[in-house]
Amino acid sequence: MANELEDQADLAVRLRVALSLCPADALTHRRSDRVSRREKIERHLLAEALVPDEFVDLLAEAVDRTLDAWQVQRENVANFREYLLERDGSRCGSCRVDFSQATDEVDSVRLRDPFKLAWVDPSRHLQATVDHREPVSKFGTNEVDNLWLLCRFCNEGKGDGSPILLKHELDYAADLPWAGSVNPAANLLAHSSRITYRVLARQNFECGRCGGRDHELTVRKERESGLAVLSNLTSVCVECL
Repeated sequence: MANELEDQADLAVRLRVALSLCPADALTHRRSDRVSRREKIERHLLAEALVPDEFVDLLAEAVDRTLDAWQVQRENVANFREYLLERDGSRCGSCRVDFSQATDEVDSVRLRDPFKLAWVDPSRHLQATVDHREPVSKFGTNEVDNLWLLCRFCNEGKGDGSPILLKHELDYAADLPWAGSVNPAANLLAHSSRITYRVLARQNFECGRCGGRDHELTVRKERESGLAVLSNLTSVCVECL
């Protein structure tokens, strides 16, 4: 583990330098692109006159290799799962669900929580996943300090951190709390995960009533007569329901 952390630190330093020297299209590069990523970087270095011309080839190759290593590391961050469990404990960093607990004993599953719909396929949604605090799409690195554990429900709700569209809030505002006799449709389930994560993040992943972080968190309306929109939702731990 120590060697892996040292490798991560080394990559992080090189990645920070690489990010300061490459254009945006090098980050979004696909192998099917007609122009190689290295060539995109070379063009950028020359156009911006970032280094003397005689160093462009060498530096472009180094930046390209660093981005390759970054992409490989992105695929392997799951290897840090056990380390993160030891570092952070066995709870989701967002909703505080306990990964060591049997899923059928989790309160939101047992009660079929009408706002937090993780009880739909709980063996999947309550699985511990390794996530980047700062998304890779926004230059988040694979440094271990940028990694944490989220249940898959919260991870998918977080996504790339983009805000929820007002249209989606309006589309589903009357569907939560879910009172159906069958499982909700996939689009409502996805909306439930997105809106739950954002409410919890807004309140620093703490209960909005007692300020606690020791019990599973969900969301509830501030005004019962209002709609289930961000402005009318608050985080609540299961002890305060």
